[in-house]
Amino acid sequence: NISEFLAYLKEHYLTNQDIDEWFLGKTEQKDRSTNLQTGNKQAVSNVAEFHAHPKEAVYFRFRVFFSVLIYLLALVPVLTSFTVSTTQGLFGIFTVVTVVLIFALFRRFVQGLFVGTIKGHSVKLSENQFPEVYKIVVNQCKSLGIKEVPEVLVSEGHFNAFVTKLARSKYLMLYSEVLETAQRGDFKILEFVIAHELGHIKRKHLSIEGWLFPSKFIPFLSSAHSRACEYTCDRLGYHQSPQGALEGIMVLAAGKNIYSKINLKQYLEDAQMEDSFWVWFSEKFLSHPHTFKRLLAIKNYSERGY
Repeated sequence: NISEFLAYLKEHYLTNQDIDEWFLGKTEQKDRSTNLQTGNKQAVSNVAEFHAHPKEAVYFRFRVFFSVLIYLLALVPVLTSFTVSTTQGLFGIFTVVTVVLIFALFRRFVQGLFVGTIKGHSVKLSENQFPEVYKIVVNQCKSLGIKEVPEVLVSEGHFNAFVTKLARSKYLMLYSEVLETAQRGDFKILEFVIAHELGHIKRKHLSIEGWLFPSKFIPFLSSAHSRACEYTCDRLGYHQSPQGALEGIMVLAAGKNIYSKINLKQYLEDAQMEDSFWVWFSEKFLSHPHTFKRLLAIKNYSERGY
């Protein structure tokens, strides 16, 4: 009976649409309404009410402190050499400047190779190429106060995205599975992912990394700061797409095909039960928080606004 009914719909109402895609979309919509109910008391969707994650500022100060300390320690031998002779002092300064220039050139070379590689394997988005996606990027840049719209690229790959830079140019890379989540006309997850990545540009996470490089030698500090930045960008993504934030993180946990069938409440309860020492300790080596902690954090932010 179902087959006959779907055949009737296809013949009379859905002539130009794939009946399986239509039916799958309806099923997914029902699953999402059943399994991804959050019970939020309110939705903080005004960007003016945005609050960065408090740990980002804390770890940033620690990284600045240790970076400045390492810079000063590196200068001590140079300054000491002036007490021996001016020639040795000038030679020390020349050596330091040379090392810094070589490091900067090498870093620029690596960045250039990376950007060149991703551009060579990607499709550039514009008003004429995926215009509906490009429009979301442009509108969100205006909303977040980002003056220069980054170059937007899409490439084949699993559900992921990132931003990078070369000199003053910024690039937003979206993998194909991110766009596939919007194929049925629901752009909430896509909006969250784009806003999350633009958040890294808004918060200048790309720009400060070069200056804070010495702090990478402090165990766990750089990773901790990175995780805090991810929490902050999740919040920015939530402001642009509250429902997309929860669903987008669920896609990371379960994949784009079955995420809608996951019982969110049960998933969080089970995850917290498994939050053992090894789960806690393993996160210290990661640049991103565990998925269940991101869900808990964004759920708390949506309910309390901080």
